[in-house]
Amino acid sequence: LRRWLGAVSASAGLLEDTGTAAAPAAIERVGPWRLTGLIGRGGSGEVHLGRRADGAFEREVAVKLLRADRNADALIVEERRLLARLDHPNIARLLDGGVAPDGRPWLVTELISGRPLDAWLRESAPDLDRRLKTFTALADAVACAHARGIVHADLKPANVLVDAHDQPHLLDFGIARLLE
Repeated sequence: LRRWLGAVSASAGLLEDTGTAAAPAAIERVGPWRLTGLIGRGGSGEVHLGRRADGAFEREVAVKLLRADRNADALIVEERRLLARLDHPNIARLLDGGVAPDGRPWLVTELISGRPLDAWLRESAPDLDRRLKTFTALADAVACAHARGIVHADLKPANVLVDAHDQPHLLDFGIARLLE
């Protein structure tokens, strides 16, 4: 165990980005959506807060913009295709998608205001009944995806946001797969 921990410590930062790669240019707009702030960053890209820029209607959304160095086209096309098949109150709905001016693909989903599942559990300390109701709603969302032949493949607390009404919302179908 000590040797293993020593090896882990010695390899810290080995695969970290050293900052030598050029950062993608800042994008202010994709399609009719104006990017107004960074919500989060993950392995496949960034999620931005977005608003309609063309005045057609007022709505805040989540805009997922994939990294340029990934197999972005295939990933996002598959994610959009799978999300378009899903309609469930506990799964973030797909609203739009396209390609940014710099060639990076993007998709827009409804914006979910909530906390990651583990933070909700820790901070709200829900009783057993609340936990079971939330878990049942999440299981129903997963079952809906499975019924349509879709496996999320990345179920983890960070991909489940729990809103103010204790409703879980399943996000990020980026590595989901369609069953044959």
